[in-house]
Amino acid sequence: MILRPIQILTFAALLISVGVWPAAVGAQNNSLYQAQDLSGRQVPLTMQQSSLIYSAAPEARAFQMQDIVQVRVDEMARTSSQGRNDQRKNASFNAILNNWIRLNGLNKAEIDEMADGNPQVRGSVQETYRAENQVETTERLTLNIASRIVDIRPNGNLVIEGHKEVRINDQVWRVSLTGLCRQQDIGRDNTITSDRVIDFRLAKHESGTTRDGYKRGWFKTAYDRWAPF
Repeated sequence: MILRPIQILTFAALLISVGVWPAAVGAQNNSLYQAQDLSGRQVPLTMQQSSLIYSAAPEARAFQMQDIVQVRVDEMARTSSQGRNDQRKNASFNAILNNWIRLNGLNKAEIDEMADGNPQVRGSVQETYRAENQVETTERLTLNIASRIVDIRPNGNLVIEGHKEVRINDQVWRVSLTGLCRQQDIGRDNTITSDRVIDFRLAKHESGTTRDGYKRGWFKTAYDRWAPF
């Protein structure tokens, strides 16, 4: 295809109008690490200038008294103990009484010479004691509790306190927690995990038919506490 001079001039004018013609294109002023501001000075590139997916970080939240913080509790307790104790004791004795005190009236005591012979006592004692004990306990508690900020310390740390009660038919679970945490440990979703709470205290109480099925009676509790035998 052969272009006529008028077509060439028209095509060149079109390139110049859109800024693609080489004579109208200048050299690159920006590099990968620097850019020019409005005054023409070279300044370092920022993430906001160079990234298409940049999102500014939100400002730190200022916590106030009675604000609500979500605490994610994930605690696991495991105990394993074994014990065994064997004790044996054998003893024998042979005692002879040579002298003894004899009362002569109400005001005088004198030595009795044992004229009828010395009394003699013989005996033996045998004792066997054996005890075995084995305890293995595993418990895990995972739940979320909305807690309230009840105090703000001078250094900015927060004192939190939360309570939760769940009732299903006649089953009742009551959970309470208290602790101290830093403001920067609370995530953007207003949630903090229990392992970041200082002086963390968690109390769990359960009542209902399930609890009644395995709890000890008052006599068994007192017997195990004092262990008379």
